[in-house]
Amino acid sequence: MDLKDSMLDKVRQAAFWEELWHNSDPQQKQPLDRDKSIAMWNNRAQQFAENTARNQNNIAKREAVFRFLADCGVDLAGATILDIGSGPGNYTIPMAKVAKEVVALDPAPQMLEIVKTRAEAEGLGNISYMAVPWEDVDLDALGWRGKFDLVFASVVPGVKDVPTLRKMMAASRKHCYLSKFAGERKNNLQHKIWQRLMGRARNLHAMDVFLPWNYLYTMGYYPHLKFIASNWENIEPIAVMEARMCDWFARFNDLPGHYWQVIREVLEEEAVDGLVKEEVKSHLGLMVWEV
Repeated sequence: MDLKDSMLDKVRQAAFWEELWHNSDPQQKQPLDRDKSIAMWNNRAQQFAENTARNQNNIAKREAVFRFLADCGVDLAGATILDIGSGPGNYTIPMAKVAKEVVALDPAPQMLEIVKTRAEAEGLGNISYMAVPWEDVDLDALGWRGKFDLVFASVVPGVKDVPTLRKMMAASRKHCYLSKFAGERKNNLQHKIWQRLMGRARNLHAMDVFLPWNYLYTMGYYPHLKFIASNWENIEPIAVMEARMCDWFARFNDLPGHYWQVIREVLEEEAVDGLVKEEVKSHLGLMVWEV
């Protein structure tokens, strides 16, 4: 067997993609502080909810996701749904309007409080709430093994490797939906700050859709795949942006102690009349498959 055949044989094995996904995860070398991550999302909950509710790109993205689900034969009417990493309910609420039952799962309690408020405003009583990281969920203890018609996870950090992906599939009796970033993701502020702090670009490979897609394919599944653009910008005063960036960077355990000073320097360089623009350009890969 020549080298090319050997490599082709290797990439057709699920174990290859499982190992590659595991080794691509920057948290293996640079673990996140989970408590600080939850605190960050609690702090950002209200602003995140407001921004994503009114942002036209996010509205278009949600519409594209629901069209994709329908095109893939996923019927939400009367379904039982688990929304992993529900955030403020951008998908939970629309799904609950037609589903039998939706579970909103998110590690940040403040996010779930927003979902509750939105559900009450819509008169929805078919949503239950659980403030637990997906990694900590015990399917058997909760009676969730094979419980849901759809297990839904939209760009969430909780589905981060093969064990958390397989748990997602084990909770479903019919369909799974997972979206991840696809290709390069550009955030002008985070990139500049990270580069200055660490002297290199940030490794984002573990967040790319090609890893779970290839793993599933080599396991004998045939996930539908669709790519959509996800671009947005946010303009805020220096102090507001500084607080948000400090929250985001504080999660990384091995940053230099002066990271907050670097954040301040970069924001002052980027500011125009006291305002800083954050620009994000990326694509998302949307996947749907039957279990």
